[in-house]
Amino acid sequence: MTITIPRGKMLKVRDVRLERVSGPHPFEQANERAIAETWAREKSANPSLFNGVATLLVSMALDDQGLLHGCFHTIRYSTLLHWIRYPDSAVGEHVFAHAVPVSADGCFIAIRMAGHTANAGKCYFAAGSFDTDDIRDNRIDVDGNMRREVREEAGLDLMEARAESGYHLWRGESYTVLLRRYRFTQDADAMAQRIRAHVRVDPQPEIEGPVILGGGRERPGCLASHMTPILDWLTAEAAFPAA
Repeated sequence: MTITIPRGKMLKVRDVRLERVSGPHPFEQANERAIAETWAREKSANPSLFNGVATLLVSMALDDQGLLHGCFHTIRYSTLLHWIRYPDSAVGEHVFAHAVPVSADGCFIAIRMAGHTANAGKCYFAAGSFDTDDIRDNRIDVDGNMRREVREEAGLDLMEARAESGYHLWRGESYTVLLRRYRFTQDADAMAQRIRAHVRVDPQPEIEGPVILGGGRERPGCLASHMTPILDWLTAEAAFPAA
């Protein structure tokens, strides 16, 4: 696998071009038995888990013009879950995207995941791994993924918000996350009320409710580990330009 992007550094990304390659991912091929054993344990502990389709990268680079390009395979969700539990960065990289809802009063609106999910109790910005719904013409539709996940989980419409120009990228210990900030016209409390109302009427809510970050609030103990450097960067950043 070839990834030339440094870890632990926030980078500006102008555009994203991640393309699907055919055939099985080498990690999935090499770990069939271990994947099945991990899935059996996870499914026994959480019967609501579904073994759908996910993605795992095999290459990624950021060029001098700010274009992030790379290649991915489609894999089973059980493979991704095993990779998250036992990552092997020599053969793959888990890439996902966070839309960052920013309230009119400058807070960041995250969510806490429901108990029946794979990340039960964790707090982060509404998101989901790239799957077949996010693939358009053999490329990952990052914006489409963000719109869908925020709408499904939190009931917020990113089309109502002002998006920043481009994206930012953070490559952590065993993952890469793409960020894009969206400024809403409502304050944090009003946005949190919208999310609570969505959860009340959702027949199968994926989240417990909203979590307001920033604005002098203490960070919650449920914060997912990858959120710490992201929140550090967000709170140190000035207002973003419109797209």
